[in-house]
Amino acid sequence: MTKATKARVKKHGKKYRDSLSKIEKDKDFEIEDAIKMAKESSKTTFDATLELHIKIDKKMENIRGTVNLSGGVAKIKKVLVVDEKNADQVVENVKKGNVDFDIMITSPAVMPKLGQLAKILGPKGMMPNPKTGTIVEDTAKAKEEFEGGKVEYRADKGNVVHMSIGKVSFEDQKIKENYDIILSALPKGKILSIYLATTMGPSIRVAL
Repeated sequence: MTKATKARVKKHGKKYRDSLSKIEKDKDFEIEDAIKMAKESSKTTFDATLELHIKIDKKMENIRGTVNLSGGVAKIKKVLVVDEKNADQVVENVKKGNVDFDIMITSPAVMPKLGQLAKILGPKGMMPNPKTGTIVEDTAKAKEEFEGGKVEYRADKGNVVHMSIGKVSFEDQKIKENYDIILSALPKGKILSIYLATTMGPSIRVAL
């Protein structure tokens, strides 16, 4: 049982404990079974998100990139394109704390104007970066891709990648499709563990 799951057991009530009791401890489940169990254990009144937590060998650094989740995304993100016309206004807004977007896209020519926002957007993982396809020449195409299912992944300080792979309402096949896409983008043979959980649900360990 992960530390996060133990914390949830203390925090949540009977429904959560009942869901947890149905999951065998210290057992790995094939992803197809894990998806079914995660859905069955979801006791929320809203359409919960299915989340992957993937631990990667710490020898692997700078785990970051983008994938196109063709199975569908859990949340459509708001994309802001910054060009010569709106760059100054965007800088002013962000400095005032008005960050009303999820993804910022710009071109190499405009990027120097945005450098002063690095201290604000950098810690949030929102600063444009060539590795994530957010500094490009064709910003219109990039915007279309991100709005159509392209998402960024990155490892946190513990070298864990946290990714949403769908909603409980999604077909199992679509969730599995997104799972396969994410795993194919990560370093082969360097994944230490994988857990799947729904919002407020117990963690299920997935077989490697």
